[in-house]
Amino acid sequence: NQFLQKNSISDYLKKIETFINYEENFCNKYLHISTKPQLKRVCQEALIDSHLTQLTQDFRHMLRDFREDDIKRIYSLIEYSQSGMEKLGTALQHWATTVAYQFIRDQKEGIDYTKSQIHSAVPLVQGILALHRRC
Repeated sequence: NQFLQKNSISDYLKKIETFINYEENFCNKYLHISTKPQLKRVCQEALIDSHLTQLTQDFRHMLRDFREDDIKRIYSLIEYSQSGMEKLGTALQHWATTVAYQFIRDQKEGIDYTKSQIHSAVPLVQGILALHRRC
């Protein structure tokens, strides 16, 4: 918790990713294989689930700023948490819906619906397709 107060969420995600990898390697080398699932669960609860609210809030900023590395990292760290995946999924859906509606509203003014000028809708369609590729 202190680390999160003094550092960015990006730094926190990198740090826990490194820590979890270290713990897995340690488990593989020195502990019985049966301890690995419990170790993963404890790490998940202590490092991710306990900070899920803040991670979800910062995930929205990651999406807004298109920070792909952070988005990949947070998904790889949360993939084993059912509630975490649900919260990130909801945040992603909300972001995509908001961006798409805003884009359509912004483009709506410039569209001419006459048959001779239907090509004016092309930027709208291209923009929606570009958004789809990002998601």
